[in-house]
Amino acid sequence: MPLLRMQALPGNLYTPGMGRKTHPATGVSVLRETHDNVGATDRGLMGQTPTIVALFDVLGFEERLRSDGLRKLEHAYDQLLRIVDRQHGAAILDCTVPVGDGMTAAAFGAVQVDQDYFSDTILLWTNYHFMALKWFCRVCNEAFCALLELGMPVRGAMSVGEACMDKGKRRYLGYPLVEAARVEKAQAWLGVSFGPSFAVAPFRSAFPSHAVLVFTRHRKPGCSQYIPGLVLDWPRHWRDSGRPALWPLVNRLNKNREHAYYYKNTLDFVAWSERNRNWTDKGRIST
Repeated sequence: MPLLRMQALPGNLYTPGMGRKTHPATGVSVLRETHDNVGATDRGLMGQTPTIVALFDVLGFEERLRSDGLRKLEHAYDQLLRIVDRQHGAAILDCTVPVGDGMTAAAFGAVQVDQDYFSDTILLWTNYHFMALKWFCRVCNEAFCALLELGMPVRGAMSVGEACMDKGKRRYLGYPLVEAARVEKAQAWLGVSFGPSFAVAPFRSAFPSHAVLVFTRHRKPGCSQYIPGLVLDWPRHWRDSGRPALWPLVNRLNKNREHAYYYKNTLDFVAWSERNRNWTDKGRIST
């Protein structure tokens, strides 16, 4: 899907080149909310090139370690990293970009996506650019779906800002990591939410409409400041990649009664994604 055809999401997000704000769909909350009272400098909006960080946390990791054993988990992680590497190998941008006066030009390039994991946490990251965001969302959607296929229930978050991501020294510092950790814990489901750093300029536009949706039912009480409402539409990616029905898999992963509502929220989102599979054509999201 060409970048210039991306649709603006309901809320205070903008379509590149259109120069006007869209109105929120009925029943959908506006995306721009309080940004946790963090200044622009702290969020990394000044200085070096911002970094997009995706953090995935494996739910019930300790119990899974006891039941599956270290070797099986290590094998699953190795499989996931190979999948991410394959995505990176294909990460060649081919799109059009605006060059002024209503004109566009062809653009080509590669997106470097790095990854690391420790214990129950998986990190993916890349330098921010509005064209790179499209591919990074695809990589994250594929990683999330692959983890589910490997029998690993995960919850994730995406954030952006200035960060030190030094894989050689395993040194990971910066506000995006702090925000992603807060966002990850604020969710009651299996899914991936964008943090509040994506709800402010210059990062609140150019989202790939086929990869994201607006959804808020998974917020934990009192955590709305961490989850403005934009999430990865991983069920669409699951359907489009020809995988089998999601419902049986999600139900098999539901092994803890205490967190059964996580899985109900997940299945609600699967149904929400299906109902809104053509939302870009309709210009609104169905409730």
